[in-house]
Amino acid sequence: MKRSVMMLVVAAFFASGAPVNAEEGPFEKLGAACGEAAEKLCPDIELGQGRLIACLERNKDKVSEECNKARVDAEKQFEEQEAADPAAGPFEELGAVCGEEIEALCSKVTIRQGDILACLERNKDKISELCDRARVRAEKQFKEDRAAAD
Repeated sequence: MKRSVMMLVVAAFFASGAPVNAEEGPFEKLGAACGEAAEKLCPDIELGQGRLIACLERNKDKVSEECNKARVDAEKQFEEQEAADPAAGPFEELGAVCGEEIEALCSKVTIRQGDILACLERNKDKISELCDRARVRAEKQFKEDRAAAD
């Protein structure tokens, strides 16, 4: 099973359009170092858009030091790719990266302008670092969009 999770992580990496080289990259290292932990702690996570990284971050106290190092490296690579190709935009990233946190912490919030962002802000001590960074980017975009509309 560890191999299947690792292969899914690698497949998700290749599907992301990231450049391929002969050296083992951060996503491959993530699969190798965190395969068993991901299978156990994140069994229902849909791969892509940083969801597995966010799940492993939420469970960082339950994984090995090697897995945490690989997660941090993969997170940096993921954020570099997002910055280089922001096609999805900050709101889509927020939904993908923070989906579980939004469901757990903000399920009673009405989905209106800024309400989800406000809920995540109120609960920022309970969300992953990756989710918080996505929240900040979405909040910035939200404020820019409101200023442009005024």
